[in-house]
Amino acid sequence: MTLNNTSERTYINEIAKRANANGMNCYRFIPTDIHPGSKHIKGEFYNKDADRWESSTFLLPELVYDRCYYQEDFHSKQCQAIVNWMKQSGKTIFLGMGLPNKLEIYRTLKQSSLSPYLPKSEPFTSAKSFIAQLKTDRQLVLKPINGSQGKGIYVVQLLNDNLIISTDKQEKHISQTMSVKSATNWLTKLTRKYQYFIQPLLYLKNENNQPFDLRIFLQKDEKGVWNELSRGMRTGKTDGIISNLSAGGSITSFTEWVNTLPSKQRAFLKEELEDILSKLPALLESTFPPLFEIGIDIGIENNGAIWILDINSKPGRKMVLETKPELAEQLYLAPILFGKHLLSANTFERK
Repeated sequence: MTLNNTSERTYINEIAKRANANGMNCYRFIPTDIHPGSKHIKGEFYNKDADRWESSTFLLPELVYDRCYYQEDFHSKQCQAIVNWMKQSGKTIFLGMGLPNKLEIYRTLKQSSLSPYLPKSEPFTSAKSFIAQLKTDRQLVLKPINGSQGKGIYVVQLLNDNLIISTDKQEKHISQTMSVKSATNWLTKLTRKYQYFIQPLLYLKNENNQPFDLRIFLQKDEKGVWNELSRGMRTGKTDGIISNLSAGGSITSFTEWVNTLPSKQRAFLKEELEDILSKLPALLESTFPPLFEIGIDIGIENNGAIWILDINSKPGRKMVLETKPELAEQLYLAPILFGKHLLSANTFERK
C-alpha cells in the first residue's frame, strides 16, 4: 500500500515476484482505492506468469505492507485517515503499525534510559518566542514533526539584528537573510501550514564541512526477532545541512569510517551504539504498536558525543543494497516471511 503507484516500484516488484512461490497473491493499491461502502478495492494484481501488474478489484487483503509516506497535503491526510480506520477495524494485519510524530517519539524516549542520547526537542509555539530563544542560543534547527527524507528542515541563526535562514532543497543549499519583522512573518506562515519542533544546532560535519550521520537498518526476521542488517555513513553536500540520500547524499562503509578513529574513541562509539540498539526496539514497542523495521539515524560530533537524530519506521533500502548487495534476496523476501509469521501467530491466537 502506497500513496501512488510509482512509489518504490523496483522494491515492490521484487516482493511481488516472490509472493506466489511462498503461497501468497500480491496486490498493490492506494488507500483511496478502497470503496467505503463495499470495502472492495480497485487496485492492481501482480500476474506472475505475465510478469506485470494488471487492474483488479479485490477485497481488503488479509495482510498489508504500509509504505505510505505522509506529508501535509490533502491526499496524504485523506489516505492517513483511511489507514487509521483500517488499523482500528482489525480486519487486516499490518506488517508494521508505524510510529507517531517525531515529538511524540522524543517525549516517550525522554522518559527512558536512552534520554542522554536525545537532542532537546520542544514544540514551536510562536515566532515571537522562537526569536527570543535565538537571542540566547544564537542558532536553532526547525524540523517538521511529520517530516521525512530531510524535507522542510531549516537552520536559523541570529546575526546582529537579522536572521539567516538556511535549508537544502533539490540538492541545493539555500541561505537567506531576513529582518526580524520579515522572519516573523515567514515563520508564522510556515508553521501555520506545518507543525514544527525546535532543536539545538549540533555540529555534525566532517573536515570538508559536509553533514554526515550513521544510518542503521533493523528488521524482524521470519520468527519476529529483531536483526541488524547493515549500517552505513551518509554524507551530504558541502556546506549543506542534511545527509539524506534523497537530497543527493552518498553512502560509505561504516567499518572503513570507524577504523579511521583513534582506538579509544572507536571502542567507546561501538559500546554506545550497542547500548542504543539493545534497548531501542523494545522501548518503542513497549509504548507504540508493533513494528517490522526501523532506520535509526545517529549523529556523531567531533567531541565524541552521540545523538539519536531520527527513527523511521518506513526506511528505504538504498543504503542496505549499496553497503551489502548480497542481502538483496533477503530484503525482498523479508516482508513475505515476516507476514507469514504474523498470519501464523494470528491463527494461533484465534484458536
